[in-house]
Amino acid sequence: MFDAKLALARAVRAASRRTGRGGTTAPGRLLLRVQPDAIERLGRRLDDGAVCLSATNGKTTTASMLAAILERAGETVVHNRAGSNMHWGIATALLDAGRERGELGLFEVDEAWLPQVARQLDPRALGKRQGVRLLTGDREQPDSVQTPPRFLPRHLNVVT
Repeated sequence: MFDAKLALARAVRAASRRTGRGGTTAPGRLLLRVQPDAIERLGRRLDDGAVCLSATNGKTTTASMLAAILERAGETVVHNRAGSNMHWGIATALLDAGRERGELGLFEVDEAWLPQVARQLDPRALGKRQGVRLLTGDREQPDSVQTPPRFLPRHLNVVT
Protein backbone atom coordinates (compact mmCIF):
# COMPACT_ATOMS: atom_id res chain seq x y z
CA MET A 1 0.00 0.00 0.00
CA PHE A 2 2.90 2.36 0.77
CA ASP A 3 4.24 1.86 -2.76
CA ALA A 4 0.87 2.91 -4.19
CA LYS A 5 0.95 6.10 -2.11
CA LEU A 6 4.48 6.82 -3.35
CA ALA A 7 3.37 6.26 -6.93
CA LEU A 8 0.48 8.68 -6.44
CA ALA A 9 2.79 11.36 -4.97
CA ARG A 10 5.27 10.86 -7.82
CA ALA A 11 2.45 11.24 -10.35
CA VAL A 12 1.37 14.49 -8.68
CA ARG A 13 4.98 15.70 -8.81
CA ALA A 14 5.23 14.90 -12.53
CA ALA A 15 1.91 16.60 -13.29
CA SER A 16 2.85 19.65 -11.24
CA ARG A 17 6.18 19.97 -13.06
CA ARG A 18 4.49 19.64 -16.44
CA THR A 19 2.26 22.61 -15.58
CA GLY A 20 5.32 24.66 -14.59
CA ARG A 21 4.58 24.74 -10.88
CA GLY A 22 7.82 23.14 -9.71
CA GLY A 23 6.39 20.05 -8.07
CA THR A 24 7.96 20.54 -4.64
CA THR A 25 4.96 21.24 -2.39
CA ALA A 26 1.86 19.36 -3.58
CA PRO A 27 3.43 15.88 -3.77
CA GLY A 28 4.84 16.10 -0.24
CA ARG A 29 1.62 17.51 1.18
CA LEU A 30 -0.36 14.70 -0.41
CA LEU A 31 2.10 12.03 0.72
CA LEU A 32 2.13 13.27 4.32
CA ARG A 33 -1.68 13.41 4.35
CA VAL A 34 -2.04 9.78 3.24
CA GLN A 35 1.10 8.51 5.05
CA PRO A 36 2.04 10.71 8.04
CA ASP A 37 5.23 8.73 8.76
CA ALA A 38 6.47 8.97 5.15
CA ILE A 39 9.56 11.03 6.03
CA GLU A 40 10.69 8.48 8.59
CA ARG A 41 9.96 5.51 6.31
CA LEU A 42 11.66 7.02 3.28
CA GLY A 43 14.56 8.30 5.38
CA ARG A 44 15.37 4.72 6.35
CA ARG A 45 16.11 4.04 2.67
CA LEU A 46 19.11 6.39 2.79
CA ASP A 47 22.06 4.02 3.27
CA ASP A 48 24.41 6.80 4.40
CA GLY A 49 21.83 8.55 6.57
CA ALA A 50 20.78 12.17 6.51
CA VAL A 51 22.16 15.62 7.24
CA CYS A 52 19.80 18.45 8.16
CA LEU A 53 20.96 21.99 7.58
CA SER A 54 19.04 24.85 9.16
CA ALA A 55 19.75 28.54 9.58
CA THR A 56 18.09 31.91 9.41
CA ASN A 57 19.93 32.83 6.22
CA GLY A 58 22.01 30.98 3.64
CA LYS A 59 20.40 27.53 3.84
CA THR A 60 19.85 27.08 0.11
CA THR A 61 23.30 28.33 -0.87
CA THR A 62 25.06 26.25 1.78
CA ALA A 63 23.08 23.11 0.97
CA SER A 64 23.73 23.56 -2.75
CA MET A 65 27.46 23.96 -2.17
CA LEU A 66 27.57 20.89 0.10
CA ALA A 67 25.60 18.83 -2.43
CA ALA A 68 28.00 19.83 -5.21
CA ILE A 69 31.04 18.95 -3.09
CA LEU A 70 29.57 15.61 -2.06
CA GLU A 71 28.51 14.70 -5.59
CA ARG A 72 31.94 15.63 -6.95
CA ALA A 73 33.42 13.31 -4.30
CA GLY A 74 31.24 10.49 -5.63
CA GLU A 75 28.42 10.56 -3.05
CA THR A 76 24.88 10.00 -4.27
CA VAL A 77 22.85 12.80 -2.70
CA VAL A 78 19.08 13.01 -2.20
CA HIS A 79 18.50 16.72 -1.69
CA ASN A 80 15.67 19.26 -1.68
CA ARG A 81 17.41 21.24 -4.42
CA ALA A 82 14.60 23.70 -5.03
CA GLY A 83 14.82 24.99 -1.46
CA SER A 84 11.42 23.69 -0.40
CA ASN A 85 12.43 23.41 3.25
CA MET A 86 9.18 22.72 5.11
CA HIS A 87 8.37 19.11 5.97
CA TRP A 88 6.38 18.63 2.75
CA GLY A 89 9.41 19.69 0.69
CA ILE A 90 11.56 17.13 2.47
CA ALA A 91 8.87 14.48 1.83
CA THR A 92 8.89 15.41 -1.87
CA ALA A 93 12.69 15.17 -2.06
CA LEU A 94 12.55 11.78 -0.34
CA LEU A 95 10.40 10.42 -3.18
CA ASP A 96 13.78 9.74 -4.82
CA ALA A 97 15.30 7.92 -1.81
CA GLY A 98 16.35 4.31 -2.18
CA ARG A 99 16.86 4.32 -5.93
CA GLU A 100 20.62 3.78 -5.62
CA ARG A 101 22.88 2.19 -3.04
CA GLY A 102 24.86 4.45 -0.70
CA GLU A 103 22.60 7.49 -0.82
CA LEU A 104 23.01 10.38 1.61
CA GLY A 105 20.12 12.70 2.36
CA LEU A 106 21.05 16.37 2.54
CA PHE A 107 18.09 18.46 3.61
CA GLU A 108 17.74 22.16 4.05
CA VAL A 109 15.14 22.52 6.83
CA ASP A 110 13.23 25.59 8.02
CA GLU A 111 13.93 26.32 11.69
CA ALA A 112 10.29 25.84 12.66
CA TRP A 113 10.22 22.36 11.11
CA LEU A 114 13.67 21.26 12.28
CA PRO A 115 12.64 19.46 15.50
CA GLN A 116 9.95 17.41 13.75
CA VAL A 117 12.07 16.58 10.70
CA ALA A 118 15.12 15.73 12.84
CA ARG A 119 13.06 13.32 14.94
CA GLN A 120 11.82 11.61 11.78
CA LEU A 121 15.15 11.44 9.94
CA ASP A 122 17.54 10.92 12.88
CA PRO A 123 20.19 12.89 10.96
CA ARG A 124 23.92 12.39 11.32
CA ALA A 125 26.97 14.13 10.02
CA LEU A 126 28.68 13.07 6.81
CA GLY A 127 29.35 9.38 6.56
CA LYS A 128 28.07 6.91 9.11
CA ARG A 129 28.79 8.69 12.39
CA GLN A 130 25.68 8.01 14.44
CA GLY A 131 23.78 10.60 16.41
CA VAL A 132 25.45 13.81 15.21
CA ARG A 133 23.16 16.49 13.93
CA LEU A 134 24.52 19.18 11.67
CA LEU A 135 23.15 22.64 12.19
CA THR A 136 24.38 25.97 11.01
CA GLY A 137 22.40 28.70 12.59
CA ASP A 138 22.10 32.29 13.60
CA ARG A 139 21.63 32.30 17.36
CA GLU A 140 20.71 35.98 17.19
CA GLN A 141 17.25 35.25 15.82
CA PRO A 142 15.80 32.29 17.74
CA ASP A 143 12.60 34.28 18.24
CA SER A 144 11.97 34.16 14.48
CA VAL A 145 10.25 30.84 15.15
CA GLN A 146 8.98 31.72 18.65
CA THR A 147 11.58 29.47 20.23
CA PRO A 148 13.75 30.23 23.26
CA PRO A 149 17.55 30.28 22.74
CA ARG A 150 17.87 27.03 24.68
CA PHE A 151 16.05 25.31 21.77
CA LEU A 152 19.28 24.41 20.00
CA PRO A 153 21.08 22.40 22.68
CA ARG A 154 17.86 20.70 23.80
CA HIS A 155 16.99 19.36 20.35
CA LEU A 156 20.26 19.03 18.48
CA ASN A 157 23.94 18.55 18.84
CA VAL A 158 25.39 21.56 17.06
CA VAL A 159 28.28 21.19 14.64
CA THR A 160 29.47 24.48 13.13
